[in-house]
Formats: sequence, structure tokens, C-alpha cells
Amino acid sequence: MAEYKTNITKEELQKLEPETLPIGVVVLSHTSSIEQVEEACNRLKEGNKVLGFDTETKPSFRKGKSYKVSLLQLSSPDFVVLFRLLPSWDKKLLEPLQKILKSKRIAKVGVAIGDDAKGLWADHQLITNRMVDLRTLAKGAGVEVLSLTRLYAVLYNKRISKGQRLSDWEREELTEGQVDYAALDAYAGLRIFEGFKKVLNRSMYFNLDVQQPKKRVLKKKDSKQSKQ
Repeated sequence: MAEYKTNITKEELQKLEPETLPIGVVVLSHTSSIEQVEEACNRLKEGNKVLGFDTETKPSFRKGKSYKVSLLQLSSPDFVVLFRLLPSWDKKLLEPLQKILKSKRIAKVGVAIGDDAKGLWADHQLITNRMVDLRTLAKGAGVEVLSLTRLYAVLYNKRISKGQRLSDWEREELTEGQVDYAALDAYAGLRIFEGFKKVLNRSMYFNLDVQQPKKRVLKKKDSKQSKQ
């Protein structure tokens, strides 16, 4: 579409003014109270049909070594909530968050969001429904760039810094830079969705098929052995 810039070079990107987060941030962890989690989740749900979505994982620099998803970010137009999922949360504490993620009334939007959702299921048994991959919207708009940073740049002429991407997301206390970076990524996803919303159609929504593992059915022989 002519109204969208379709590409941007690395040199052009570096010249852009960096974006800053214009809204507040709430950080929740396994030490938060159920009241704090419910209040934040209720604010996210209130009047919002779309939320920006992203996750962060501690980087691994050793072959064969990987880490669990440690942070989930959800952004409304008014504020961002950072859910520090490690150390692991009590199951009851996760319930308000799981309701948002499973909700088919609220769309979750992000770049390569399916990969994030798979990680949430594999590491924390959190199911995510009704997702929109922003790359699909970009293609529908005729935009050639597909990364979050470049999509934001072609839409809003601002640069999203990626300086904290490879930082330690499992550290005891997140730095101010990490909080700003993580929150801005989710907020930027929401803004990109708003920019491309006019090209959205039903086929661009999808529900990730993340099934709970089937319980093993014991055969008679196995059943006898299990009782021995």
C-alpha cells in the first residue's frame, strides 16, 4: 500500500530518534500477592480487545544449553505489565494471567508470537489463544521488513533499541534498562497492530494448537508391572 513505507535500510534506521515508553509499567513476580496480580490483569482486560505481547528468555552462549521463558510482557494502550515467571509461580497466582491468555475475546499481537506461545506452554503450561502475528499484517500491507524494530520504524519513524535483548532476564532484580526495553517491545507490538489494523481480516487470527500431553494408557501387562 502506498501509504506505508515498504522498507528501511540499516543506515536509515540508525539515524532515527529512539522511541521512549510513554506509559507506566507494573512488574509482578512469584512474591506478588494474588490481589496485585488480579488488579493488574483486570486493568489489562478492562475495555481492551487487543494486547501487545512478547516474552524474554535468558540467552545461552553454550551449545545444547537452554533456559525457560523468564518474562512475559502484556501491553494495553495505557500501561504494560511484566510477569516475571521465574522463579515459578504458584498455580493459583497464575490463574488471572491464564484467563487473559486463553481468552478468545482478547487478541494478543506480536512478531513471531506463535514461538512465544509455544515457549509459554512448554515451560509454564500456559495456553495462549487468539493470536495475530504482525508479520502477516505487514505482508498484507505490502511491507517488506518483518522485524519489530523495522516495522515500528516504517510506521512511526522511530527506532526501538535492542540493546538489552541478550541481557540476563533471570537476574534477581531487573535493571531499569531491562524494564524499559521489555515494556517497550510489547507496547510497540500493540502500536504496530494499530498501524496495520485496516488490512486485518479473519484469516489473520489463529489459535495455536498447544495440546496438553496425553496421559499414558496402561496396558494390562504394564498395569501389573506398575503394581509390583
